[in-house]
Amino acid sequence: MSYGTNNISLIKMVPFKDVIVYGRVEYDHQVTLYARFVIKHVFQVLPLTSEDASVRSGNIYFIEKTNEASYEANLLNRVNETVKTRGLTEPYTSYSHFDGKWMYRLLFSTKEPFKALLQAKIINDTIVGTAIYVNIAEPPSECPPLVEGFCVKGYVRVYDRRANRCIHYDGCTKSGPCVDDIPICVPGYDLVSIPSRPNGCNMYYCDPS
Repeated sequence: MSYGTNNISLIKMVPFKDVIVYGRVEYDHQVTLYARFVIKHVFQVLPLTSEDASVRSGNIYFIEKTNEASYEANLLNRVNETVKTRGLTEPYTSYSHFDGKWMYRLLFSTKEPFKALLQAKIINDTIVGTAIYVNIAEPPSECPPLVEGFCVKGYVRVYDRRANRCIHYDGCTKSGPCVDDIPICVPGYDLVSIPSRPNGCNMYYCDPS
């Protein structure tokens, strides 16, 4: 097995069920008894609460969203094994300040090999997701350089975070009162804060560690 040193360390450190590897088998034609699995990409499960981890189960799928209320679940490593459903659930968007737009972008809009994988069961025409695996390598950066302007007295710089987690300068806004309520992320997530409209107060996100 071959892959970058840092990624091999990750594979060895985390539980086997928390990692999916993507690659190909190469044969040494001079040594016919042996083959080598070359790892191209590594997917790691997004952290779950202990309660959600205890009920994690199901097959691994690629998910396509066909319209606002319909989905297709394509079984990993199977050709023409697709299930059409009319609903999808997952545990992550119930977590404090989890960025669901980022996650759904990886599930629905991102192309392979950076497209996220969903562990799920199909129950009563609904995809019941129990875990999501994301490529440990982010998709190629789409983030433009952050260009900031000058704000006059009484105004502060604010920013906007997009579904790809890129930060965009959003101009100046008049500074106003903010609620001093800093959220607590569930274990496995780090708190990120971004000054945002309308008053320049922090917008909080809990991103995977």
